[in-house]
Amino acid sequence: MPNYPRHLLKLFFVSIFCIFHYEQVRGVCHLNFSGKIYQLEMATSQSERHKGLMNRFFLSPNKGMLFVFPYTSFHSFWMYNTFIPLDILWIDNKSRLVDVQTSASPLNIRSLVPSKKARYVIELPSNSAHWPLHIGRILDIKCHSPLHFR
Repeated sequence: MPNYPRHLLKLFFVSIFCIFHYEQVRGVCHLNFSGKIYQLEMATSQSERHKGLMNRFFLSPNKGMLFVFPYTSFHSFWMYNTFIPLDILWIDNKSRLVDVQTSASPLNIRSLVPSKKARYVIELPSNSAHWPLHIGRILDIKCHSPLHFR
């Protein structure tokens, strides 16, 4: 029985390692905007992009999702089965903000289409985009893995 606590300690550290390893394998990016850091899950496959933040009832104020598309286009979004009001940022392949939709209403099935083509889209909790955002601003996005699609 003297090894029992040691096994628990090993299990704890292995669990912590797996959580951090999962984040790196899954893909996590960080958006730094005026000193506020947002942790972004990456949606790189078609199924991940399709699901997005649907069926979630809560999103921490410092979390969001980065959608990585294989090409630049007018990527439209909707709020079908999305229970959280969101701010949606469309970004070109040079990390430049090309359009913003603030406070997209939950469960709204109307398509939200950007005014310009984008390669990436970020969804954040509503009222996150109240920062001094302006079209053309370069966003500071850092990722643990390359921005690629599957």
